[in-house]
Amino acid sequence: EARPLRDLVISGGLGYLDAKYTKYLNAPFYSFATDGELDSAARDGAGKQLVSAPKLGLNGSMRYTLHADAGTFLSAVSATYTAKWYADASNNIVEPAHTLVNFTETWTLADGKTSISGFVKNIGNVYYDAGINILAPVGAFSEPGAPRTYGISVTRHF
Repeated sequence: EARPLRDLVISGGLGYLDAKYTKYLNAPFYSFATDGELDSAARDGAGKQLVSAPKLGLNGSMRYTLHADAGTFLSAVSATYTAKWYADASNNIVEPAHTLVNFTETWTLADGKTSISGFVKNIGNVYYDAGINILAPVGAFSEPGAPRTYGISVTRHF
């Protein structure tokens, strides 16, 4: 985290995960048959990347506070990057990498007791899966992540 100016805060993070199976006898290996059904066979998953474990994750944010007679205005933007990850031990069913960007603007009135916030999450309306379940022989079913969402909140402290 850095504060290059009194009212500006910049932060970021990096995560690297090299998670591989060292031994996974009888791991379910999935593949799609010519008729579209999902086939499975048991094999050793040694050396394959762990399920739901992306190798790389990045995040960053900037917050800037503007002081005015009417109160303070806090502008914040954040972004997260998640590398591809696998839904199965065979590493055949992949969730692609994606980046999500969020924005928040908060006005805290001069009395310090009332604030009004507006937000937009997933500004780019990126489609991504939060999870993937495998049901052989039918196929893989995803749990989609939230699309673009937005809203306003009002807070009052008594």
